[in-house]
Amino acid sequence: MRTLSRIGQVWLVSLALQCGAAAQDVVYSAEPIDGWVIDTDTGRPLPGVIVVADWSLETGIMDLGRGGELVLLETETDADGRYAFPGWGPKTVSEPNTFLWNRDPLLIFMKPGYRDEFRSNGTTRGPDRIRESLRTSRWTGKQIAMTSLHGDEAAATRQFNERTDIKMMIGSGRACEWQQMPMTIAMLVREGERLYKLGYRIYRVNPLSFTNQDRCGSAVIWAEKLPR
Repeated sequence: MRTLSRIGQVWLVSLALQCGAAAQDVVYSAEPIDGWVIDTDTGRPLPGVIVVADWSLETGIMDLGRGGELVLLETETDADGRYAFPGWGPKTVSEPNTFLWNRDPLLIFMKPGYRDEFRSNGTTRGPDRIRESLRTSRWTGKQIAMTSLHGDEAAATRQFNERTDIKMMIGSGRACEWQQMPMTIAMLVREGERLYKLGYRIYRVNPLSFTNQDRCGSAVIWAEKLPR
């Protein structure tokens, strides 16, 4: 059976929305997720990896756009390289034409000195799933291998500047997402300062630019309490 292209999936979603299929509230829940991380070269467990789980909403009819994070969680791998996220829900989405697509969730794995890894359920899970209430990740119970940059600071700088998903959560989020990512932001601040001192041009993490501080509180004061 041929898999629909992303354009074909968007067209079917658009048709469903135009027919009123997404006019009602959608209720979502998620099963727990767990797994473990290893070093690609050594095969050993990798502790201290920050893992972000982002159940990101998409919105629109013809053009899919970000609708904010329905749930955003982070954790860190333990001495055995293991991590876990609890299940959650039910959560109701009432905004018209706003739904989960294939991020059940998007998993982001980050550790200074290693190449970032990303995992999601893939774009082949199409418009028939936008109302599927119970969300599951096909990566639960699986191993993730991370590759060392072997001290390549230029590669570390490029990666640092290309973390677009994280930047969008921090800079264009709708619900104080930065408050839900203290380990991630603390790591970005430390790594950014380290690379900057080495003379590399980097995207500086500036709490003054964080979103919704009028109702979330001062990000500068919040960031001052992060571990250094």
